[in-house]
Amino acid sequence: QTMDTTSNNFTWQTYTFGGANGSSVLNDVAIINDSDIWAVGEIHTAETDQWNADSTKWIQPYNAVHWNGHKWELKRILVNFHGNTIFLPLEGIFAFSSTDIWLVGSLPIHGDGKNWQIYDVRKITNSDLSLLKAWGSSSDNMYFIGRAGSIAHYDGSKWTKIENPEVVNGTDLDIYDIWGDYDEKKGKYEIIAVGGYPNSNNRKILKISRDKVVELPTNGINWSLVGIWFKSNKCYYTAGDGIYYKHLLSDNNWDSSLESITKYYTGAIRGISRNDIFLAGSYGEVLHFNGKAWRSYRGNALPDEANLMKGISYKGDIVSIVGLDGRRGIIYMGKRN
Repeated sequence: QTMDTTSNNFTWQTYTFGGANGSSVLNDVAIINDSDIWAVGEIHTAETDQWNADSTKWIQPYNAVHWNGHKWELKRILVNFHGNTIFLPLEGIFAFSSTDIWLVGSLPIHGDGKNWQIYDVRKITNSDLSLLKAWGSSSDNMYFIGRAGSIAHYDGSKWTKIENPEVVNGTDLDIYDIWGDYDEKKGKYEIIAVGGYPNSNNRKILKISRDKVVELPTNGINWSLVGIWFKSNKCYYTAGDGIYYKHLLSDNNWDSSLESITKYYTGAIRGISRNDIFLAGSYGEVLHFNGKAWRSYRGNALPDEANLMKGISYKGDIVSIVGLDGRRGIIYMGKRN
């Protein structure tokens, strides 16, 4: 059956941040609406990483930028950690509204855009969890994944470390990305994460629930994975050193034919529907699938440069793609015409 197509005609703008006193990067991004977008990472500017004029205060880098509908503003999010105000580089973000935002900087942080609370889940769960990314259906049902097999769940009041010794724990497996979607057939959320081992092509695809982790087959996948996005029972995509597809999770093999659409590493993937998907990765590659074909914007609407794009948020007719451009953080903002 032929899918309907969506427009892949986007107008793009590029923004850069930092570049002085240290290497800057933006790791992840969340669109709340067209006048409320957050991107997170670590940004060093000419004013940061030094003592102030009277040598009484060290000026920390920034760890976020915020779009107010007109411009991007640098933000420095500080948290109270066991009585001390500290700065953390941020690696993940997941937002439900302007006043319900989750950040991840090894530990989870929740806030309303102005006030932020950090949760020391290592102390709470008596473990060494180190977290990178988050996904949830609400702030009462949040999942976090990260380094060394770290997986945690928050139900709005209680934190739980999710364990499965056969799959994750006691290894150096890093889990890079997580996504979830409501499975109407089963009447519950389907949650899947991807990971791998540093400096290897080994990969894991993990199906996560509140109390266990199940490893899924990777038949047909030959290389490493760092990104995942899907619509339950409709389409499943994994990305990294190759792009792989399944129609149903129960299909025997992952289809590797999409590897031919780009020669570049594409680790970030997000979509709205099965005919409206963005991929991004190394050398500034940005691809859109409209239900019929993939279109690359690299070297056309977007710079033909060696930028590494690390995170995507896509909502309505707006897409925001973040990463690094040499020593600067970079954002591609696209609006569908």
